[in-house]
Amino acid sequence: MAPLLAFVWKRPDPARFACCVALASLNSFMLGYHVHEKAILLAILPLTLVAAQSLQCARVFTRLSTIGHFSLLPLIFTPNEYPLKIMIFSMQNLAGHPPPAGRCLQERQH
Repeated sequence: MAPLLAFVWKRPDPARFACCVALASLNSFMLGYHVHEKAILLAILPLTLVAAQSLQCARVFTRLSTIGHFSLLPLIFTPNEYPLKIMIFSMQNLAGHPPPAGRCLQERQH
């Protein structure tokens, strides 16, 4: 985390800080010895703050949130909840996959 801290220290910015927190959380999730399914939320939540700033951040957020929410599905384990969890996961994916239209047009023009 020291390189991330130095990166933010040189040019402080809230968006840069949120990206660095998400990256540090994702590193601890990927390299952790004993990690629970809910630990991926520590990386997803800071990315929600910067997802609308660029198309690249939106793509990373969409992929990470899809994988993270899919990993949480085994926590809903009763047979009565199965249709509900599939419906909620499908709706989240359908609503979350299109990138923000205004940002995409702005980035394509520049």
